[in-house]
Amino acid sequence: INDYLNIIRPAEIIISEHSNISIDPSQYLITKVDEWSFDSEHGYDRLCQHFSLTSLDCFDIGRKDISTGAAYAILCYINKTQKKVGQHINKIVKESSDKYIAIDEKTRIHLEITDSLHKKNSHTILSIFDHCVTPSGSRWVRHALHHPFSEQSLASDRHDAIDWLLKINAAHKKHYETVHSFLKSTADMERITARLSIKTIRPRELASLRDTGHVLPKLFGYINQHKDSPRLVQDMSSHFLLPDELVNLLDNVIAEEPSQCVQDGNVIRKGYDKELDHYYNLYKNAQNYIQELRDREREKTQINSLKIAYNRICGYYIEITPSHSSKVPPYYQRKQSLKNAERFTTEELMKLESEISLAQTKSIERELEIFCELLESCQVFVKELQECGRSLSLLDGLCSFAYVAHHNRYIRPEFCSEPYLEALEVRHPVVEQHVTQFVPNDVNLSSKRKFTMITGPNMGGKSTYMRQTAILVLLAYCGSFVPAKFAKVGTIDRIMTRIGSSDNLSQGQSTFMVEMSEMAKILRQATAESLLLIDEIGRGTSTYDGLSLAQAIMKHIIETNKSLCLFSTHYFELTEVISTYQNATNIHLCVDESSSDITFLHTVEDGVAQKSYGIHVARIAGIPEKVIYYAQELLTQRESGSYLTRNDMSSFNKSKDEICSNYNSVIDHIKLLSID
Repeated sequence: INDYLNIIRPAEIIISEHSNISIDPSQYLITKVDEWSFDSEHGYDRLCQHFSLTSLDCFDIGRKDISTGAAYAILCYINKTQKKVGQHINKIVKESSDKYIAIDEKTRIHLEITDSLHKKNSHTILSIFDHCVTPSGSRWVRHALHHPFSEQSLASDRHDAIDWLLKINAAHKKHYETVHSFLKSTADMERITARLSIKTIRPRELASLRDTGHVLPKLFGYINQHKDSPRLVQDMSSHFLLPDELVNLLDNVIAEEPSQCVQDGNVIRKGYDKELDHYYNLYKNAQNYIQELRDREREKTQINSLKIAYNRICGYYIEITPSHSSKVPPYYQRKQSLKNAERFTTEELMKLESEISLAQTKSIERELEIFCELLESCQVFVKELQECGRSLSLLDGLCSFAYVAHHNRYIRPEFCSEPYLEALEVRHPVVEQHVTQFVPNDVNLSSKRKFTMITGPNMGGKSTYMRQTAILVLLAYCGSFVPAKFAKVGTIDRIMTRIGSSDNLSQGQSTFMVEMSEMAKILRQATAESLLLIDEIGRGTSTYDGLSLAQAIMKHIIETNKSLCLFSTHYFELTEVISTYQNATNIHLCVDESSSDITFLHTVEDGVAQKSYGIHVARIAGIPEKVIYYAQELLTQRESGSYLTRNDMSSFNKSKDEICSNYNSVIDHIKLLSID
């Protein structure tokens, strides 16, 4: 369950108060509800009532299904928190794990799909692929990257759409560029529809829905004038024409630029309602009425300096200076005395003030009444708006995929019906964006070459090579083009990785225990159609322990799981065992070694690496020269078989100059080691 929660990352989890499900409360907001909320028997009847159905057979759930209780619990919770259940809750979908390639939590983390290991948002696959112009499109891309189809035809439909979006139109632009120009003027239909259905939508959101209704016919016309557009694009466009009744209603009722809230007024278009217009004119023209009254009073009293003003404490008042106090008429009622002025009111001014205040209140009340009637009238269009929103998010997401394919030189992958992976000049989509020059490599996994062992230096590119292979498969089944010169991908049921080292001390697991737990899961779940990435297994224990475990694991994968597997190691002893298997092979990351230094070429070739170059990497990482020199001495002794079991630390007492001199003198005789 935790693997699935990490896929969907829910904002809130609803469970029974007596549930024994183990979920980390620090990771998710967990709400416990009464146990009766999950009652399938009672919930079945209530769900039938909500959907106006006699049974739930159309949703493929029965009276005693656990999913029925879960659906009812959600319905109860929505009703409790929102005081209503919107019409956008119009179906129950049982998500089948068979529909998607299985990818566990650790693999998602290792591949950095939406979260970076180094907490850098610019270093994720999502950061490369999200060029959407709508929020709903961005949500679709995130969902698509986490849900690669297991069925090739569904991914191929998206490939067809991207193929068309990359074509040039009559305006010498690619289709995705023109489509994106239309989508920029559309609203977040999915969110707006949800808010509309529970009647919490704001006036400006309705205005954006209205404006979207005017843009969509242009988008519909553009797509349908191109008869070569694929079926998926045509199916999407069929939902773009909103009902004329809805668009006309919004045109007539909502102001051109309404306020954010109904309580602020100026939401309903002028001329729509006579009563509202009367209140509105009275309120908006209040200043004109006040000026007319002021002019009349000036003429009556012959006080040209008389003025009528307003403040929140006194309301409207007539202000006269002391020099004109003898001219104050008897019908003026004193309101306030100041040092330099006297303030008065009259029956006419009080009546006008009351009407103005009442007009403001009445206008807002009437606007709210009309707005509520409008929301009620729009409820019948919720389902059509939902379909439109889903289609727009899908189209925006595919345009984003097309954008990436065009700008990053991606190609359309081919599919075949057996466990297989062949690709030329594969690149890592994220890494290539952050290095000066990326070195692409080929990959070949097939029935004759299912298990590939990778050797070579750390920092040589083994982990990158493994990750980019898995990402290529992921992208192909997401329906995206892939970063390669050519790619042919076969049936894959799951992608599993064992990369990196970390502990889980909160659960009492050491680094090695975590490594073995992850490996156990892979060995028990992997099938002949799985893609496995195993990196440096067996490092957390003694050399012979680790080597023995690594060899036994390798044997199990080759003979029992029979999965497509990339297996990297520094145990060179394992490379000799590979020759005993017909469907296994060795490859290595190349190094250019000169007399004074080495260069990581990051290129993959068949065969076995000769060294690991660990001391060299330690040196460039900043390990003190004394340590490096002593390590070189020990390595030389071990390689020559003359290593003594005494702790001779005398070399540590040498001066830096002696160390550097000795270090340079042995370089001609010693080949340096390097780390990935």
